[in-house]
Amino acid sequence: MPSNRWLSLGKDAASVVAAFAPVPGLSMGVDALCSLITLCEEVSVYRNETRELCNRCHNLLLAVVKYQPPPPNTLQAAFDDVTKCITNIKNRVEKWAHLSWLCSLFKLERIKDDLKKSRVEIEDCFRQFQLASTADTSRWQAEFADKQDQMMTILQERLQKSSKKQLVELSQNLHELQVKEKTLLPNPQLVLGREITDIEEQAVSGTASIEIYRGRYLQKETVAIKVLRLVSVDEDTKRRFRREAEIWNSIYKIDNGEYILPFYGFGQGEDLRPFIISPWQENGNALSYVQKNDATVNYKQMIINIAKGLKVLHVSMTPPVVHGDIRAENIFIDSKGNPLIGDFGLSKMVQDMTNTPFTQSDGVAALYRWFAPEMCLGEGLMSPASDIYSFGMTVLELLTHQHPYSKIKRGYEVVEHVRSGRPPPKPKETRVVERGLDDKMWELLVECWNRTPSARPEIEEILKRLESL
Repeated sequence: MPSNRWLSLGKDAASVVAAFAPVPGLSMGVDALCSLITLCEEVSVYRNETRELCNRCHNLLLAVVKYQPPPPNTLQAAFDDVTKCITNIKNRVEKWAHLSWLCSLFKLERIKDDLKKSRVEIEDCFRQFQLASTADTSRWQAEFADKQDQMMTILQERLQKSSKKQLVELSQNLHELQVKEKTLLPNPQLVLGREITDIEEQAVSGTASIEIYRGRYLQKETVAIKVLRLVSVDEDTKRRFRREAEIWNSIYKIDNGEYILPFYGFGQGEDLRPFIISPWQENGNALSYVQKNDATVNYKQMIINIAKGLKVLHVSMTPPVVHGDIRAENIFIDSKGNPLIGDFGLSKMVQDMTNTPFTQSDGVAALYRWFAPEMCLGEGLMSPASDIYSFGMTVLELLTHQHPYSKIKRGYEVVEHVRSGRPPPKPKETRVVERGLDDKMWELLVECWNRTPSARPEIEEILKRLESL
């Protein structure tokens, strides 16, 4: 065995053989470990992690030698199980140890899975025989996570220079890593023709400030490409997007896309307008969904889940993230019928980038139906309390299947009602009550619409009351 094959703890393969030579029954396990030590030096990616596997296997051998099995178990049975574990690990590594660096990138998900399986198998052995683990498992896991971030960064950088065939394989690897590890790409600035492909020529929908196109993300996932009409790209814009991307990533780490529709990243179109990327939701927005599926929708659970999404933004995040534009059209329904709050913070971003208060933007008049009184005055102050007001209007919208103040057609009349603190009239239709708009729900909504922001209930109180209805 070559003498330059070293364990990081200072033992080469020859030393391992010598150390365990006096121990009968372990020769096959020792041989497997020596082969693994040799294979480590051939590995192109995750080499340190593979070396750590060698260390763990070595520690396992050291521990099992001292094992004193309770009857009727035998020491040889323990030796056999440990040998099987180390041999399995050696066989896994053998399949990809000799691959080149580039070929290893294409097999990255397989390699990562093999390393994880091996780590679990070793830990199972330690637990099975109640052996003392001499390695710091938590440290190893942290180092593995850091290495994974590095590998995702390398993959994403390689993506920018790859051929068409390599583009597909690298993209799919990245997507598998993102889904399995519940993380976003290291670089949130995405490139058309690389991370984002197959963009449809015609916009699917849009508003006064956003055009929405459909495309494909990392060759695997259909996404919504939201182009900001009012914003042009410069260095300040890019810096702002990067700051926002840090918030997106923080929210995703907490929520994992359970209640909040993720932002995958941002980019710049050929017309120099910026865009942001979110997963496409085939079920559309919450208003159209309840209108089409009235008989099967669990309205109470839908409203509770929307409130849980607001709790993520207002409570789990420090400082709180203000959505700024809560309404049913900004809540999307996933494939299981669950609501996802979308476009959080987008209104504030547009406001800051255009130096125009959101409430004074073109086309915003129709949105006053959801705005708190303080947003209809002066600079339009956004806060968690203004989100609570809009949440109340959104609940009304979902239960009535109509926009707030549906009887009022002119926007300026709606503004007058909002400014003077006149809430929408209480609906009395039987079906609306059946959906959940009873006296207790109405009382809660009226509290959400209090003219004084500080008098409105906070989202945690709202959740408790919703769950008790």
